[in-house]
Order: sequence, then C-alpha cells, then structure tokens
Amino acid sequence: MSYMDTRIPNPRPVVLARYLKLAENLAQVHDGKLPHVTWLRRNGHANLDQYMRAHRGKFSHIKQDKRDQRGYEKSACDRQVKLAKKLAKNNRGQLPSVARLMEQKRAGLLSYMNKHPSFFVDIQQNKEHKSSKEHVRAAEELARDNGGCLPGGGKISQKGWDLYKFMKRNPQHFVHIDGAVEFFNNTRKTN
Repeated sequence: MSYMDTRIPNPRPVVLARYLKLAENLAQVHDGKLPHVTWLRRNGHANLDQYMRAHRGKFSHIKQDKRDQRGYEKSACDRQVKLAKKLAKNNRGQLPSVARLMEQKRAGLLSYMNKHPSFFVDIQQNKEHKSSKEHVRAAEELARDNGGCLPGGGKISQKGWDLYKFMKRNPQHFVHIDGAVEFFNNTRKTN
C-alpha cells in the first residue's frame, strides 16, 4: 500500500464545517456576534480567523464585532488617520514630509495615504523638496562612501526615501555615477 492510498480524500470540507460550527457557537455565546479578530487570536482561535478569511462566503451569515475591548474601531485606515492627526498635532499642525515619515519608519502610514487620499484631505503635510543638485550630491556621496560605485536600492533608501524616488523618476541626472545603470535596471524589473 502506498502513501497515496492511505490519505484521507480531501479533508478540507470536514475541517471547514468544523470551523463554521465553531464560529456559529462563539457568535451564539457572545450575543449573536462573533468576537473581534483580536479576541479570537488571543483566545486560541487564530485558525478560525484564517479560515474565515479564506472562505468569506461560507461565514458571511455570521455577524462579527468590529471593535476591540476598549470600543475603538479597529479599521486599519482609522488607526492610520488617528496616527496622522497625532503626528500633525505634535509637528505644529502639519504632518511631517514623506522623507521624515520614512526616516521615522512610517511606511504603513504613507501607504494608506497613497491608497486612501480622501481620508487625509483635512491633514496638511509639510512638503520639503530638495533640488536636483542636492539629490545628485547625495548620490555622489553615497557612491564615494561605497568605494566609487553606487550601492543598491536598500542603501539608497536608507539615505532618504526622497532620494530613492527622485533617482527612479530622474535617471538622467545620475548616469555619470558608477553603478547607476545597474541600479535603474534592477529597480525597473521589480517595479
């Protein structure tokens, strides 16, 4: 008898039915609503959350609580808007520039700002812009520090996200630097 003969044929429907029953029971115990995802994960039901995401249609009849224990809406976009307002308040009423946000490791906030600009309309942002000469000087300095050759995109973005974006948008300013052609070829393949 081979391994193939001893397997249970397609166990997924059985497991799905088990998780569906679990979700219905949890909802019944919690006033007709399935607890929030955070509660599910903290109480040993992370797999249920995964099955719900994979099979949304099967679980659509079960209402789920969208708030955590403190009563806050757990929408990721709502959290990002609150964060943006807090950062703006701490920065004299203006959200820091894109470069500053990247330096502060706020890529998630920038992502939400790009995907959902309508949520951030009422928040002003500082628009620091460097000249092309300043960007070229920074790239030349990076190349000099890297033995005369421009480093990869990771090192460039560490120097400043605005430099990385400027280099991608304006390659003609950097062709005189060793390694620039490789940088542009590599970034074009992935983007």
